[in-house]
Amino acid sequence: MLHGNKDNVGENVKRFQDVADDITAAIVTGELKPGQRLVEMQLCDQFNVKRNRIREALRKLEHEGFVTITPNVGAVVAGLSRVDVEN
Repeated sequence: MLHGNKDNVGENVKRFQDVADDITAAIVTGELKPGQRLVEMQLCDQFNVKRNRIREALRKLEHEGFVTITPNVGAVVAGLSRVDVEN
């Protein structure tokens, strides 16, 4: 029975929190630039996950201020200050 333990899930299945952490790291290190459009299918390929994980992660990152999601447009990397990055 699965209870959210990564050991039980398998190596190729990531939780949306893991995906959010990976995207956050890419934003903080500058791999993903402020204002850059985040295309879900490209992120699926980059992080080797299904689209629903990307969507969940992007919603979380929007709530945290790392991403801005505009209906009918999509997600873009929010501009971060040095203080944001240090926190």
